[in-house]
Amino acid sequence: MTDISGWLKAIQLPPRFLAGFAIIGGSLLAMPQKWAEWLHVTAATSQYRWIVTTVTGVAAVFWLVQMIPTAASQVQLWRLRRHSLTRMDTLGVMERAVLAYCLIKNVRTVVLYEHHAVAQSLVGKGLLVFSGTRAANARSYPFGVPDHVWRYIQDNPKSILSDWNPSNPEFVQQVVAAYRQVEDMPWWGTVR
Repeated sequence: MTDISGWLKAIQLPPRFLAGFAIIGGSLLAMPQKWAEWLHVTAATSQYRWIVTTVTGVAAVFWLVQMIPTAASQVQLWRLRRHSLTRMDTLGVMERAVLAYCLIKNVRTVVLYEHHAVAQSLVGKGLLVFSGTRAANARSYPFGVPDHVWRYIQDNPKSILSDWNPSNPEFVQQVVAAYRQVEDMPWWGTVR
């Protein structure tokens, strides 16, 4: 019986190598005879055609098998992002204050207590993420607004700023004051 463990290691090759083998093999198989003669690969395109075809097919299949989980995780990530944006309508005043502060000040990161109720609520809804290690205070963490949420609130500021009147001259101060109330809230407080 032949030991095929060496051949099965081809499955473990990175996808970029497998795609490269498939592209090179496909190019050799589809190459016109004049080009094959000019590149001195007529033996590969005529005498060893079945080997090139087999290697190309195996590489393409292994590449596809490796790409299926990657594609599935990308689709799942896209669905989670889309679902997190549907939760914008469910935000409370304090949660909107955090995102409004980010929008008004044009910052994507806020520092709140690690277990801050408002921050954890926004993290649970997918509208904030942990964005690093501890801040200067041992219990404070930086929370960041993900790219897809940032683009959404920049394109649709009314979805966040519905509690405040932008035509009011003290609009920015009101948003900052609302954020400061959230910031000063004890971390075990409840979300309103």
